[in-house]
Amino acid sequence: MTRTKPVRPLLLVILLLLFILPFATPVHAQECTPIRFLPGQVVRVTGSLDAGGLPYRGRAGLENAVLGFIPLETILQTEGRSECIDGRNWYGVAQSDLTPDLPPNIYVMDGDGTTPWLEPMPICPYAPGRGIRLDAYGTLRDFASFAPDPTNPDWVILSYNPVGEQVHPALQRHYALDMRTGLLTETDYPHADVVTRRLTDRLGITEYVFGDSSMENYGLRVSPDGSKVLYFVPGPIREDCAHGCRLAEAFIANSDGSNPVSLGNFSLDNSLVDVHWGANDRLYLTLISEFAPSYFTVELCLDGSCGGYITDVLGIEGYAAFVSVSPDGRYRAVERFSIGDGGNGALIFDEEGELVMELPDNGDASLAVIWASENVIYYPLQGGYTVWEGETPQDYDHVRHINLNLQDGTFDPADQLTLWREGMFNGWDRGWIKAGGTFVVYSGQVLSAYCFGRG
Repeated sequence: MTRTKPVRPLLLVILLLLFILPFATPVHAQECTPIRFLPGQVVRVTGSLDAGGLPYRGRAGLENAVLGFIPLETILQTEGRSECIDGRNWYGVAQSDLTPDLPPNIYVMDGDGTTPWLEPMPICPYAPGRGIRLDAYGTLRDFASFAPDPTNPDWVILSYNPVGEQVHPALQRHYALDMRTGLLTETDYPHADVVTRRLTDRLGITEYVFGDSSMENYGLRVSPDGSKVLYFVPGPIREDCAHGCRLAEAFIANSDGSNPVSLGNFSLDNSLVDVHWGANDRLYLTLISEFAPSYFTVELCLDGSCGGYITDVLGIEGYAAFVSVSPDGRYRAVERFSIGDGGNGALIFDEEGELVMELPDNGDASLAVIWASENVIYYPLQGGYTVWEGETPQDYDHVRHINLNLQDGTFDPADQLTLWREGMFNGWDRGWIKAGGTFVVYSGQVLSAYCFGRG
């Protein structure tokens, strides 16, 4: 009688593994909870594993040794960019007067993966007259743009491309950053109810908005009140030219696609920087020339009855761009720049195109004036420039709160609103808006929030 050898336990384990492994579900890295603030913001320590203190490490990651603990209720300023490691969001801690006793180059984690341990603080109480740098690009990875929220004056909408592609904002992901509370929350595209395939099919631009032929900034723009859309229909590429070979016809229509009006042709070789919907029923497109890094603005009537370079419309010599229309639609402020001995600075024109006021040279602060009301503006000045003769020049960029006497063409400077970082009004890739108690300046892929400080 033949006896069967018993199967050894080790062999059973090997056979079992060989059978199971092909069908096993792969283990992926743990996902993190949505971030609730951007690096650079001030936060408060609200929790930890044992509620006795927040552990900090020399590097991000649970495998790194704990170097010490930060007491609850401590106020910290984060820095760098957030990192998702081990299912937790990690932040560097900045060296600041808020935490003078902490060592440099340390990292903390925001929670245990389910419960947060850091709470964002209001931005301005901890930065009066100064500001903070918000690393939106490093945290949201493919950060694309920022804009005011049309429904909440305290919010800034941050858009980013999670797949690293240049697509229309309707296809991007969005965060709302509350400039008063500091809280960051995921939100919907502000005009998701307008930018739909039904609309783009009617306009004949679906492939340029939802398809693979995205024209980025030229695709489709929605007015702040959601009643109008600006869109571009590209024509064939001209092969017998050296410049302006890609043209697109601009149209404006109602938000349901009805009543389209042609506004003329534009070269897609220029970069569309900004679209300003004026309260005077006119549209202002600011672009960068394809020939040289020079801004120019085109004024267009919404009914298609007029259009032209703002320099021609208003008879301005040299370069001028960045138009801002007063809330009542009666005045246009235009920033002029790079015109030699004439200097830079804003010019204010009335409805008839007559020059009402010339504001002092503000250096290279090529930004649109922000209207606070019908006769009050915020005026950006580069360091070394003033609005009043006899004033001591500041060595940092700042903003003046100016009362305009538009009837007699004079002005009265009120408060000086100081900013934190010199040189923030320099450079080609930037813009600014007012939200909450801050000015938000976009420069070099970093958002800087400046709090109003008097003096």
